[in-house]
Amino acid sequence: MGKFEAKPIINTPLTQNNPVLIRLIQYNNQTFTEVTGKEVDVIIKAIDKTCINWIDVEVAEDKIVQQIAHYYSLHEMVVEDILIQDHLPKLEIFENHFFFTLRMLYYSSQKEEMEEEQLSMVLGENYVLSFQSGIEGDVFDSILADLKLGKGIIRKANADYLFYRLLDAVIDGYFNILEILRERIETLEESILSSPHPSEETVGQILDLRKKITLVRKYTIPLKDIVSKLKTTESKFINPGTITFLQDVSDQLLLLNTNFETFREMLKDLMELYLSNLSHNMNRVMKTLTIVATIFIPLTFVAGIYGMNFENMPELHWKYGYFIIWGLMLLMVMLMVYYMKKMHWFE
Repeated sequence: MGKFEAKPIINTPLTQNNPVLIRLIQYNNQTFTEVTGKEVDVIIKAIDKTCINWIDVEVAEDKIVQQIAHYYSLHEMVVEDILIQDHLPKLEIFENHFFFTLRMLYYSSQKEEMEEEQLSMVLGENYVLSFQSGIEGDVFDSILADLKLGKGIIRKANADYLFYRLLDAVIDGYFNILEILRERIETLEESILSSPHPSEETVGQILDLRKKITLVRKYTIPLKDIVSKLKTTESKFINPGTITFLQDVSDQLLLLNTNFETFREMLKDLMELYLSNLSHNMNRVMKTLTIVATIFIPLTFVAGIYGMNFENMPELHWKYGYFIIWGLMLLMVMLMVYYMKKMHWFE
C-alpha cells in the first residue's frame, strides 16, 4: 500500500519566472467570454458589469489579491484571510459581499498521496472571486466547460448559482477521497482476515488511515455548519432557488461525515482484530513452548537422577541399563503425547 500523506500548501510570493495566471470568465444567457492574463490591470479593464463575472486566481499572491480587493471594495479582513493559507472553513458576511474559505482535497495517483489546498471565495452582486493555492489540476474544469457550452442553467442563473457550483465541485473532491479511503480500508481488512500472521506494517497503515480521516473530518464538520448557516441567511446575493441546491450540499456533507465516522469505527474494529490475531499467534507460540517444556520436564528429571555421582547406583551396573533408560524415556514421551492429543492440546 502506497503512502497517503496530506500535504498542505503554504502561500509564498511568486517570482517573475513563475507568474500567476488570472482567469476572467464573463457570461450571461447569450454570451460567454474568457480572458486570461498575468496582469491584474488587464483583467480589471476587461470586466463587463452587465455580465456575471468570475475571476479565478491560480495562486493568492499578495499584490494580486490587494488589487482585486481594491476594485471590489472587499473588507480588509477578507484580504488577510485570503493570504493566510491555514484556515479552517469559515464564512464571513459583509454588507456588500460574502467571504467563504474552505479546503480542497485532491488525490494524486502519481504521487499516491492526498494533497490539500485552500480555496477562498467571495460572492457579491454579479460576481464571484476564487483564490486558489496553485496545485496542479482544477476541479472547476467541468464548470468552465458547462459555461462554454451553455449546458444546464448555469448561464441563465445568477452569480449565487455559480458560487454553489464551485462549492459542489469541492464537495465532489471529498467524495473522491471518501472512495479511496473506503478501498484502502477494505484492502486492509482483507489483508488482516486472510493473513494468519499480521505484520507490524498493518498497524502503521491503520494509524495512517485514521490520521487521514481525522484530517478530512476536521474540514467537513465545520463546513456542514457553515453551509447550514449560509442557506438560512437572508441576503440579496442568495436567491430562494439556490437555497434548494445549498440544501443538497448540506445533505452531501451530512453523508460524508456519517461515512467518515463509520470508517473510524471500522478502523477501530480492524485494530482490535489485529491485536486479537496478534494475541492468538502469541498464545499459539506459548502453547507450543509449553508442550515442549512439559515433554522435557520428566526427561530432564530422569537424566538428572542418573547424572548424580553416587557410587552405589545399581542401574549403572546393569548390562542393558542404558537401553532401558532410553526405552523408559521414549515411553514417557509417547504416553505424554498420547495424553495431550486426547486432551486436544494440539488443536
